[in-house]
Amino acid sequence: MKKDEDKSIKMAKDWIRNLSQGRKGREIETQALQNLHSIHLQKGLLRCNFIVPKSLMDKDGNWHAGTIATLVDVIGSSVIVATVGNITVSVDFNISYFSPAKINEEVEIEAKVLGELETKKTVS
Repeated sequence: MKKDEDKSIKMAKDWIRNLSQGRKGREIETQALQNLHSIHLQKGLLRCNFIVPKSLMDKDGNWHAGTIATLVDVIGSSVIVATVGNITVSVDFNISYFSPAKINEEVEIEAKVLGELETKKTVS
């Protein structure tokens, strides 16, 4: 692994850690990331586990869709940081909700950089 790649990966890990601990970003990001555990991060790929806390439930006892969107945004941005070494803004993303997650359920999250075109990156 090149030194620049090491630096980009460290930057992404530090950014996630700082957001989850409330040292950067906003309260919504800190709350959405509070039970995130990074499993694997490399250039172009990020896999994490997340245990759904009670504090992120909606009125029906499911994981709140807004915090899912926040988590997807941060994870997608983080994999871009690990790939190119800087934080970028999400301009478009799509989330499919197949089934609700409940309190203490463990969810696996994976983000991949699928393509790059000039300054635009495609993440799934």
